[in-house]
Amino acid sequence: MTLTSEPIAEHAVQLRISDPSALDRRDAKAGEEFRDALMRAADDNDIKVIVVTGLVGGTGEVLPPDQAKPAARQVYTGVRGIHQVITYCKKIVIAEVDGACGPTGSALCLAADFVIATTRSTFASPFDVAEASYPLAVLTMRANRAKAWMLRGGIIDAAAACDADFVNQVVDPAALRSVVTDLSRQVALMPLDGMTISKMNVGATFDVVGVGREFDAVEASVASGSASW
Repeated sequence: MTLTSEPIAEHAVQLRISDPSALDRRDAKAGEEFRDALMRAADDNDIKVIVVTGLVGGTGEVLPPDQAKPAARQVYTGVRGIHQVITYCKKIVIAEVDGACGPTGSALCLAADFVIATTRSTFASPFDVAEASYPLAVLTMRANRAKAWMLRGGIIDAAAACDADFVNQVVDPAALRSVVTDLSRQVALMPLDGMTISKMNVGATFDVVGVGREFDAVEASVASGSASW
């Protein structure tokens, strides 16, 4: 997988994934590259907004974490794994989607602060990915919608995802970049200290409803070899 990083506005950086299927396969090198880029951006005091794009595509078949090589397990399920890094990131994370998101892409969208999608985008159920947090989905989508998607599975289009509050805004493909850039600029107006404190408060709310406990349970089950998906 090739990951590129480039500024798109003042205090905003874009991370583009070239091959999301590498994340489906739980490739250790690809996962480390993506996670480390996220962590560098999160630790950079000049960056307030991280835009993640290139989430569409992939194989659609996600390797269960307990079947991944040991080197990859912590990258995906550990306390510093990709999903936890996004969920608890002290900067604002925007997922930019233009196309068909497989389970991996949808799970990463679930962890982001904002999801902006085009009219032609679709989303597979994120719950095919072990790290997709059901408590987080309940906060995002409300319990009845999250439960229905988890139990029924399936693919929903951008309009349905927006109606379910999984997606924040649906735009024409030609307008995607300008909308994401404008949102990045607006969010970046927030003082860094205020943003950090706000995200810490959001993280504390996540832990109250069990988001952190679920991440811990996935990590423990994978480490013990008892995981089954």
